[in-house]
Amino acid sequence: MFISKEQSKQVIDYFHTYGSLYNKNTLQTMINDFDKDISYKNCCHELMQVYSSLDVIPNRLNIYKYVLQYLTKNFDLKSNILEINGGPFPLLGKYIAKEQVELKKGKITVYDPYLIIKRLNHVILSRRNFNLKQDISNYDLLISMQPGLMADNIIKQANTYHKELFLICTNKLDFYSHYPIYNKKSWENYIDLLIHEDEQNFIINKTKLPQEFGSNYFILTKKKKCNKEVNHF
Repeated sequence: MFISKEQSKQVIDYFHTYGSLYNKNTLQTMINDFDKDISYKNCCHELMQVYSSLDVIPNRLNIYKYVLQYLTKNFDLKSNILEINGGPFPLLGKYIAKEQVELKKGKITVYDPYLIIKRLNHVILSRRNFNLKQDISNYDLLISMQPGLMADNIIKQANTYHKELFLICTNKLDFYSHYPIYNKKSWENYIDLLIHEDEQNFIINKTKLPQEFGSNYFILTKKKKCNKEVNHF
């Protein structure tokens, strides 16, 4: 699916207004991906945020709305949530904050070193990386749609503090060129073993992201047993 000429103009206007605020490599990737097939599997996370924020894609292709529905069904949004690597424009955080306002309870904090905005209604923004020294005792749920090379550290920290977890991970082969575990089967096995280290009192689940969002992604969840089990769409 491709966007219309009018929609393309909206995206180009966005680049003209905000492009200078992006990391140069990220901006170049966005420009390279722009105007191709607009599915999540064919464009970068940062560009998908732009498409979604401008409403140039249908809801069925909006990965952030899908994740919001998933989280709403399977986790308590009336909690203190930390999103890691939320992206330059943290659209998922915006969606979650809107739900929390309606619920009149809950907070969402977003970490990303490349945030291009300083304020977002009801979202606590932090321009930083996540690391193993981070105190996450005040959070109930850790989420990340693009954990990348930090996936294992996020899981380790969630284990240390016994926190619930939602991750969308990739097994794309090009991901492993900078990582010592350099084939996707080894990586998935490693992640599976790691998340199960804190399985007492938790339900661990692994499932594929729906095909429309790409075949190289899978969802990992870690959920307290006292809550309802993970639902699948």
